[in-house]
Amino acid sequence: MEKPAPDDGVPTQPPRRRIPTLYLSFGSPRIGSGGPATDDVLKCQLTPLSAAEYPSITFTAAQWTTLQQAFPNGACNWKQAGVGQSPAVTWQTYQDANGSVIYGGAPRGAAPTSQPVAPANVAETPWGPPLVIAGIRR
Repeated sequence: MEKPAPDDGVPTQPPRRRIPTLYLSFGSPRIGSGGPATDDVLKCQLTPLSAAEYPSITFTAAQWTTLQQAFPNGACNWKQAGVGQSPAVTWQTYQDANGSVIYGGAPRGAAPTSQPVAPANVAETPWGPPLVIAGIRR
């Protein structure tokens, strides 16, 4: 039986695994046509069809005509943001309009003080719970 190597303090990498076996990912027509993997574009910017955009495909005249009929307004331009899409804006910031961090704020007032609403020993009041000691009621 082979002895394990002594721990020399050098961290070892875990074995590499293929991502598809860990996280299944299913595509969509938008992702298949070049859209972002985030699939967060609701409406894409259109661009006119151009055979130059498909350098690895040689279209026949009939195929190009069919493609133009299928997409008369153009195809999605996934290099641009979607129609009306903007970067996420956080709801809160600690910076002024110039980007400087804002410190402070309004100082807090004095800490509140507690005021008793009942006597310290509830058993001394007429509405207090009955005192039971060794089975004898008071």
